[in-house]
Amino acid sequence: MAVRFPGGSEAGKVYTHRTTHYDFVPTLMGRYLGVTNSPESYSFGYDLTDTAADRGWHVSGSNLNFALITPGDTILEKGGAGEFYVYDPQMNPIADYDVNAAEMAAALNRLNRFFRK
Repeated sequence: MAVRFPGGSEAGKVYTHRTTHYDFVPTLMGRYLGVTNSPESYSFGYDLTDTAADRGWHVSGSNLNFALITPGDTILEKGGAGEFYVYDPQMNPIADYDVNAAEMAAALNRLNRFFRK
């Protein structure tokens, strides 16, 4: 992906860390809309250029269908009817994957923190 920030002083800068679509809102809010509070108060993401952020598991998708992507690039997909699939980075199914329940619970809590009452 190539991104150009108006007035940016980082022309030609290359980042190689993983980001998600959730990182766009904190980047725009903090850089261009003057929002000064922490992105964690309104978003799942971080500034796109923040290489120090502990992204851990990545969440991609919507509230019905989503995937959790582990730091080791394993993809855990939850479908709309509750079905659950595990894939390697090339989308090959993994039959006997040992899910780290604590890490998955932390990722799901992060996903659901804005939906609690």
